[in-house]
Amino acid sequence: MSRNNARNNGLLNRRDLLKLGGGAAVGAAMLGACAPAATPEEEPAAPAVMSDHPAALLPSGFSAELEWWTHTDHDTTVGNVIRAGIDRFREANPGVSVELRVFPNREMNDKNRTALLGRQGQPTIFSPLPSYMRDGLLEPLSDKYFEADWLKETFGFQEALYWEGDTYIIPPGSLMTGAFYNKTLWQEGGLTDEDVPRTWDEMLEIAKMLTQYDDNGDVVTAGLSMHAEAFRIARDWPGQHGGYHYSRELGRVFDSTGWRKFMEFYIRAIVEEKVDSPKMPPYLEAFPTNRAAMTVNKGWLVGTFTNQFPDLEFGVFPTPLAADRPDDGWWGIADDLGFGYTVNQFADDDEKEAANALLRYLYGDDEFMGRWAVNSAAVPSKLAVREWPEFQAPRIQTFMLTAPYRAPFGGEEFPRQREIAKTALESLLQGTSIDDAIAASQAEMAVVMEQNAGTPFIVFEPDYKPPADLSVLEAWSSGEIAYPFS
Repeated sequence: MSRNNARNNGLLNRRDLLKLGGGAAVGAAMLGACAPAATPEEEPAAPAVMSDHPAALLPSGFSAELEWWTHTDHDTTVGNVIRAGIDRFREANPGVSVELRVFPNREMNDKNRTALLGRQGQPTIFSPLPSYMRDGLLEPLSDKYFEADWLKETFGFQEALYWEGDTYIIPPGSLMTGAFYNKTLWQEGGLTDEDVPRTWDEMLEIAKMLTQYDDNGDVVTAGLSMHAEAFRIARDWPGQHGGYHYSRELGRVFDSTGWRKFMEFYIRAIVEEKVDSPKMPPYLEAFPTNRAAMTVNKGWLVGTFTNQFPDLEFGVFPTPLAADRPDDGWWGIADDLGFGYTVNQFADDDEKEAANALLRYLYGDDEFMGRWAVNSAAVPSKLAVREWPEFQAPRIQTFMLTAPYRAPFGGEEFPRQREIAKTALESLLQGTSIDDAIAASQAEMAVVMEQNAGTPFIVFEPDYKPPADLSVLEAWSSGEIAYPFS
């Protein structure tokens, strides 16, 4: 035997190395190859072997128990996307168990903070708030799984990936707001797709046509379902009137022209014109059961309606404009960047290793990131998903057409503002005046602003622009062309 052959027989070849699970296993195997043969009593354990499954990021036999905490929006279609991704990961890592727990949004945030302040190891995976970074309750995602070059090559929204040079979360996409109409009720009212409203006043007039009442004058079919979550509709108004929505001056929203105008619209719609009623079920129940003709909400309803109500015939159109929108008013907004997830720094080492591996697999998986975006009608953060035919479908692209838009990422003022807005609108139905509701909202928001001083706050224009010329949308809004969507 030649010296070279003897050397080759004594060393692991490259294929053997690629089968080994991790650097430590490789090092141990190389030492074993160079060391004298062991006696039976000293026989080392066989090295861990990785499979060809793309989720096989951990050595075989690796075990850990993880808890993933998320909010109620993800208990529907997007929740199923998360569960399917977890199942694929566990095919390659059967020793890792993952329990997905779902809470109401505010409760989830409170539970997360309590757990972190108590240095508890669970939840292992959760959605952080920006103040957690300020307060030192987070550590960056593992560089082992989230390499800088991979992040730059794989994702848009680069401004949202880093805080002070580190990566804490990766947003799956930017959620947009749009309008939905029930085609069954639409046709019963003698309307066609070309009749979708372009302005808020037109929307209210159509809602009046489609609202149905019982013998007592109570609403049984809402022309515009808005009482349950009117704050979602309200978000567009301050911006359309040139007001502040996503900035450190967020508190001024409640003293803006747009907010006051929306309150007037809200009273007119529910109290005066009675196109909806607090006695009616919320949109998620009323719309798919033909008890609401229109609603305005996040794009995730596209996935919910499509997958959970396959017999529902519905269409979408861009959020209407204020007829008196000033030149400095901008058209649409990104509702927010979808919840990103991170790893609890107080979990034990094996749990953190498994959690980082799970998130690395999901964020790198086109199926997970694509289904999340398509079911949410969201701008995908993963660049490859933007080329999906499903993403280019007219129904999804309708939500994209409200660009240019701005997206908030960071700043706990945003979720608190929604709660304050909801309380203010509910108070109007109890007889509170607009002036008093605004004053109360401003006072409460001032406290929130003070509490969140120093919290990271990022606002940016996402790096995706729709393929359609925006002049199409402008021409449609002005009535120059017919309804161009489907």
